[in-house]
Amino acid sequence: MTPGHDGWLNRALSVIRGADDRTAVSVGQQRLLLLEGQQKTEHYFPVSESALSAQGLALLTAVNSADPLFAEPFAGSQTLAVDRMDEAPTKPNDSYTELGRYVAEQLTSKSRIASLSLGGWDSHNSQPRTWPNKLQRCPTWSWP
Repeated sequence: MTPGHDGWLNRALSVIRGADDRTAVSVGQQRLLLLEGQQKTEHYFPVSESALSAQGLALLTAVNSADPLFAEPFAGSQTLAVDRMDEAPTKPNDSYTELGRYVAEQLTSKSRIASLSLGGWDSHNSQPRTWPNKLQRCPTWSWP
């Protein structure tokens, strides 16, 4: 990839001795450009946050399962989703807790870098009005 099509942090990963696909994880609805590139990285977005209907998920499963490029990553994402079903948020405000728990698990195991894409924070001129409410939704995360 070339600059503009890959991220600076992904390029930096290529010079880290021993870096692999678990060294960096991107968390949120979309992968951020800073981690895109030749070095493989993990991506996590909880299915409980997805607005897919059962029919939509079935269609997505059929399409991805038939594609050799996407079959394995999609199957991995579904395994992760099933493993976390018991921990799914019971209300929307719990989603930050779930994401925080996942990021903490990754950063205390093989991952050393995490990028988060959380919708609604890029509010520009209305930050003084919107951020206090958003910050109240953030859990108090403690590290082991």
